[in-house]
Amino acid sequence: MKIASDIYLVGGGKIGLSDPCDCNIYLIDGHPELSLIDTGSGLASREVLENITQDGFDPRKIKNIIITHAHADHAGGALSLAEMTGAKILAPATDKYLLENGTDQDLGLDIARYVGIYPRDYVFKHCPVYQTLEDEDLIESGIYSFRILHTPGHSKGSTCYYMQKCESRCLFSGDVIAADGVFHFNSLDVDLSELRNSISRLKDLHIDSLFPGHGLFVLRRGYQHIEKGWNNLQSLTFEKIATGNPFLAPRLKTEARSEEKR
Repeated sequence: MKIASDIYLVGGGKIGLSDPCDCNIYLIDGHPELSLIDTGSGLASREVLENITQDGFDPRKIKNIIITHAHADHAGGALSLAEMTGAKILAPATDKYLLENGTDQDLGLDIARYVGIYPRDYVFKHCPVYQTLEDEDLIESGIYSFRILHTPGHSKGSTCYYMQKCESRCLFSGDVIAADGVFHFNSLDVDLSELRNSISRLKDLHIDSLFPGHGLFVLRRGYQHIEKGWNNLQSLTFEKIATGNPFLAPRLKTEARSEEKR
């Protein structure tokens, strides 16, 4: 589904493009090279390929599969899509171990399955990372290039990809920030201090188009959504986001015990 010039939404659970467990999956047409940003869970990889074909593209022209972070809804389909297209997997250096060897506990999958985010029999398929990405690296894909922005906070490896397209500044933000200044805290290694630093950095880019990992995408004035997120962060505390959160509640209890001992 074309959503902007040379940018297509080819997967996403919320709008029924692929499995309900999937994040938004973006295809960028670099003329002639194609790139995918994120892959979904892997539960509907063939549907993703069918969507790409229906949009008029040959999946075999996908050069790069670019991962924003190692959570299963974003990276679980990397192996199957790489095998079906011949594309290379590029991922944040911080997440290389998780993608190649991470245990269910490392990935938070044990908790996610228990609370029903994934089916009880879901298995994360580890994948070989062809190229690791560091902050401020550049990826070339046809006529476009992606600037790597390591933006931890949602998770240690969370990374955004900045693309300049004509006069439009585009940001593929994974789970770092979504439209309307929304954040996702379903991660074992959420760090509010790092997230504030990351959003402060993104705020300075004056983004036009914001393409998040979940929910609506924004085609104009994306910077307003990032600024709203920045304002939302100022009143957030770890206690607020951890209460009732199955990923963070154990950390909250541990910190409370530590405080009692002091």
